[in-house]
Amino acid sequence: MFTDEAGIASLDLPTAVAFLMAITALDGIIALTIWNAHRNIRGLATTASGFLAFGIAVYMLPVKSLLLVTVRNTLFNLSTAMAAEGMAQLLGRPGARWLPWSVALFSLIFWPLAQLYIPENHSAQIRTIVSSIISMLLLGWMTWLMLSDRQQTRLLRGVTLVCLAVMMITVGMRLHQAATEPFTEATFYSQQQAWFYFLLCLGSNFLFFCLLVMVGERLSRNLHERNLELREEVRLRGRLQEEVSVALAEHLELREERRRFLQVLGHEIGTPLAIIDRSAEMMQSVPETAAKRLDAIRSAVRRLSRLTGDLLDAERACLENLVMRELDAGEVTREAVEMLNLTDSVQMERVDSQPLRFSGDHDLIVMALVNVLNNAVKYTPDDQAISIVLTVDRQQVVIMILDRGIGFPEEERSRVGKRFYRGSNVEAIPGRGLGLHIVWLIMQRHAGVLRVANREGGGAVVTLSLPVVGGGRGGPT
Repeated sequence: MFTDEAGIASLDLPTAVAFLMAITALDGIIALTIWNAHRNIRGLATTASGFLAFGIAVYMLPVKSLLLVTVRNTLFNLSTAMAAEGMAQLLGRPGARWLPWSVALFSLIFWPLAQLYIPENHSAQIRTIVSSIISMLLLGWMTWLMLSDRQQTRLLRGVTLVCLAVMMITVGMRLHQAATEPFTEATFYSQQQAWFYFLLCLGSNFLFFCLLVMVGERLSRNLHERNLELREEVRLRGRLQEEVSVALAEHLELREERRRFLQVLGHEIGTPLAIIDRSAEMMQSVPETAAKRLDAIRSAVRRLSRLTGDLLDAERACLENLVMRELDAGEVTREAVEMLNLTDSVQMERVDSQPLRFSGDHDLIVMALVNVLNNAVKYTPDDQAISIVLTVDRQQVVIMILDRGIGFPEEERSRVGKRFYRGSNVEAIPGRGLGLHIVWLIMQRHAGVLRVANREGGGAVVTLSLPVVGGGRGGPT
């Protein structure tokens, strides 16, 4: 900018172009930087791309070749369309994604045709009129968007509308000049055009500032909405935690009531059965026919007593709190063998010298071993021995009990351990289908595993695996 001889301020085109290019490029870079930090904001990337395209178009103002003039005007029109589309997205309005592409396609077709087929003395004038009309339409759409918006503050809406009005007046003056005065290539690069670009730069820069404030408003609204969502989530979680605490307390209370009820039930059932059995025993001196009936009564009482005991053991395995302590697999296995008086008929083998220690509830572990050994004794012929192998494998204490009984039907092995399940090959042997179910429950509570398999040469292999001390956690208490 400088002052001419008459004292009137003047502006040359290179200065205006450099100023406009620097400002618009800086605006685009700032917008892209903000978009990179907040990519969830719709419209910011489109707006940034529009300002960058405008800066490139300004840089290409001095060019005069047909191809470069086409590219320059396409970028000019595209930049305004992208700024309008970006504003629509920032305001949360339905966008028009087709608009920038339509404007670019029209420019790529019209500008080469205008330069080739319109006389040279009218070509620049018509191209300027068309470009100005496109800009006026897009600026008018942006003005309508701001007038119909109710999310932004009145101050921001007012400042944005003033910026748009200044840009529309500037473009309108250029349109009037192109329509009423001779407009040649020389006019296009005149001082008047320099002032046009300078005013356009000021208007676009203020518009960019308004768009940045809109971005800030959007971030503020998003943050407020997110805070409300988090507050509601905290409230819901607090209520859910209270409901879970109440439900857990009720569950523990019901569990304790169930445990007490089973104790009373066991006593109320066991005592009459014991009385019946004792009475039947005292009546053995009666005639033979009555004695047989008494034996049947006593046999039925014993079966009912065993069933009651097994059911209570199953419930105890589920309900009782675990008393965890460090146990030795060899010691608890020998204890179970001695409880069943199987010392002479069971062979114990320890595979390696590693410690066989694990954490568990002593009474429940012994109960599990007793049940497995009872099954082995029940199904193994008297002349066959039962083997127990103790080892450590992959941080697991492994207790394997091997017998020479009837084994498990292959197609039914997956059902072993279910309550009241008995194999199809044991129909002739008395049982209740609870022994291995109790073992399975105890293993579950100790984070252990119950496995069953058939032994080569006949018989069954029942394996109990428990985490070694320090190698795993016990089950829930």
